[in-house]
Amino acid sequence: MVLNQVKLYFNFEKENIELVYFVLDSNYPNVIIDFNELKDIINSVR
Repeated sequence: MVLNQVKLYFNFEKENIELVYFVLDSNYPNVIIDFNELKDIINSVR
């Protein structure tokens, strides 16, 4: 897996978050995610 791009979209009633996960190399992944915002949203929909 050298050049692979996976995009995950999470849609909630009042939230629209885009999580983009770029796999440049299986040993050196580059992850672009706002974990704090994601955590708040997960807690709000529990």
